[in-house]
Amino acid sequence: MKYSVTSVILPQLDLVEQCRLLQQCGYDGLELRVRRVPDAQRDKPYSMWGRHKNDLPPEEFPRRAEQVRKVAADHGLTVPVIASNAPCDALDDVKALAEGAAAVGGAMVRLGTPSHLTKDMNYHARFGESVEAYNEAIEITASLGVRVLIEIHGGTIHVSPSLAWRLARNWPTSQIGVIYDLNNMTKQGFEEHDLGLQILGPYTAHVHCGAWQPVPGQPDPETGTQPWTWQGCDAGLGLIDLAEAFATLRRYGFDGFVSVEDFRDIDPHAKLTQAIEHFRRIDPDRM
Repeated sequence: MKYSVTSVILPQLDLVEQCRLLQQCGYDGLELRVRRVPDAQRDKPYSMWGRHKNDLPPEEFPRRAEQVRKVAADHGLTVPVIASNAPCDALDDVKALAEGAAAVGGAMVRLGTPSHLTKDMNYHARFGESVEAYNEAIEITASLGVRVLIEIHGGTIHVSPSLAWRLARNWPTSQIGVIYDLNNMTKQGFEEHDLGLQILGPYTAHVHCGAWQPVPGQPDPETGTQPWTWQGCDAGLGLIDLAEAFATLRRYGFDGFVSVEDFRDIDPHAKLTQAIEHFRRIDPDRM
């Protein structure tokens, strides 16, 4: 397996600084954030979900893709995935993202469904609408030789491996794949790795990796109910056993990128060094 980092977690660094850091830490690729900075965040400090120093919106990506490819290559990196937050029915964005992804070297592009699943929505209706919307998006991406990615994610209709597969199976694996997201499955949608990866089969295209621990709160004095929250932690200390996950991925032939998603507000160098050192300890190919 190869290791990358999503630049979503590096808001305070520009592209050169991101690539230099990844090279120093021994990574193989940069999962590139291509998103718009919310207007309300433009005069705020850098933050993962707000303002980024490397501000790269979809409409500028095709024009800047060659620069991205060259900077990454100069630091011994590839760009395997575009970390967009575009829904698949935003076809102008889909086209720009696909053109940029093709120009940067054939990266895959994360696209979301038209809407998240909320408690007042009907899953079956959302599923049908999503299939129709992805059909239109994939006409664009497939024409450029770009593979779409569905991310296993909380609050969606693809919260688990089996639900992601149910959506992805409507298209060939050459056109669409699934991000096996260990980060998100810690909190919602977890399925045992052997089962989940059997179901996904060749749709497993990319992996997101982070670590979370459940933290108990004060029980409700009336009901005795124990509330829980989540906190990020070092890669080896989370609720999901990453060594088991890596071994299962290897057993099913996955040789793509495992991308670090660690949303803790700590020193980037320390964060990325800790993660890759742990990966090397549990991945026999990289020891």
